[in-house]
Amino acid sequence: MVTELERLVLRLESFERQVGYLKEENQLLKGSNGKLEQTIAKQGQELLKLRDLVEKVAKENETLRDELRKYKNENTPSGALPPYLKDELARIVKDSQESPPDTKSASERAFTYASVVLSESALA
Repeated sequence: MVTELERLVLRLESFERQVGYLKEENQLLKGSNGKLEQTIAKQGQELLKLRDLVEKVAKENETLRDELRKYKNENTPSGALPPYLKDELARIVKDSQESPPDTKSASERAFTYASVVLSESALA
């Protein structure tokens, strides 16, 4: 009976050592788990910041596309001054000492040219 009792005591001590080892391993895993949770939280915050940034860039891109439409207008005649430059030209002329450039329309230029040609032909 003593041998049976000794064997059970040895077995109990073995189990206690295993429990101690498992407790240490559990503590290590809990620490590792805590670090991973912190990392996940940081990544979640970064993801939210990046989503906000993407939304901001998308809005800015849309704004720039709208601005670009001003510069690309298929219906503007080649000799006409585009509307987006008229304000800038007025500001430049106002700030400069020089006289403003000739901004006659195509029909006015044609009329002036025709009158000069007719007057020259009348003189000849």
